[in-house]
Amino acid sequence: SDPDVDGDGIPDNCEEDCNGNTIPDDFEIKIGIAMDCNENGIPDDCDIANGGFPDCNKNGLFDYCEIKDGLAEDCNANQIPDECELEGNDYNNNGQFDYCEVQDGIAEDCNNNQIPDECELEGNDCNENGIPDECDLEDPEYDQNGNGLIDECECDAGDANSDGQVNIADILVILGYWGSSIPAGDLNSDGIVDVSDLLIVIDNWGPCE
Repeated sequence: SDPDVDGDGIPDNCEEDCNGNTIPDDFEIKIGIAMDCNENGIPDDCDIANGGFPDCNKNGLFDYCEIKDGLAEDCNANQIPDECELEGNDYNNNGQFDYCEVQDGIAEDCNNNQIPDECELEGNDCNENGIPDECDLEDPEYDQNGNGLIDECECDAGDANSDGQVNIADILVILGYWGSSIPAGDLNSDGIVDVSDLLIVIDNWGPCE
């Protein structure tokens, strides 16, 4: 007679066997040979192989089930493990989703752009206080003359390439970043490199004092 490993009166070769290992799917699940985390009666490895359920980290476990069982973090509750979304979302390379670091208060985000402040300091923290210049400028104490520059950094106003003097090289920097918001060219931190930045260079022409 035909094998009936689970003793249910139905020959094994007449039952569902998605992975072709001659053991009925329901029996594999019952005795723990196969996982069925979403309880649909189909072994998880078959669901994954059929492309019906995502497994972004290719570890053989449904993303949904990893999250549900606490095996993977999903801080933004989008049913995708955080580890699969780190590219472009982990500027400080600490293995944590930037958005969640900000939301959980682990990282500061003074300008509310969902990027930790520490990742925006290069060329954008002239007084080296760990706060992006644009956020300092929101406090009048940092710009008492109201010219859009942090007072303690004004000795470097116009020196776009930080070489200690304001000259044609700085104009070339401004022109190179024209229309962008790159901090090296955005001397007044207004969000765009334009004629106002060029005027800062001209007004401060000569050696920095």
